[in-house]
Amino acid sequence: MREYTKLVVYVRQELEAGREYDDYRPRLDTIRQVASTLPEARMTVVAASDNADCQREVARLTRIVEHLNGWTVSLVEDGPSARRKLAVSQIPTFIVESVETGRELGRIVRGPTSGSLETDLLTIAEEHPSRVIV
Repeated sequence: MREYTKLVVYVRQELEAGREYDDYRPRLDTIRQVASTLPEARMTVVAASDNADCQREVARLTRIVEHLNGWTVSLVEDGPSARRKLAVSQIPTFIVESVETGRELGRIVRGPTSGSLETDLLTIAEEHPSRVIV
């Protein structure tokens, strides 16, 4: 079972955001750039089912990660413990970490600052490109 499958179930059943998920058309050209710049990453999604921003942004993010084969995603339900542990002040929060070091590479809070999640992810990827030597 692919990593994003759990996220799809969460979006459809918990967030009840299936329509947002179905209707969202990700920017595939930008996603390809993300994948080539940062082929592997871990992402932690902190969200709550009763939050409108989570319903919209997590549904969109789910469509995006379908195309990021080297990325793994874990979902954390919002709450005081999660906020404290992950230093989260607003939701949704998407935390991108290095697979190799576990170091945080960047985060997206509440929604994209550039106009799209894809572009924000590309900015994070470009600031921390993979150091793979061929």
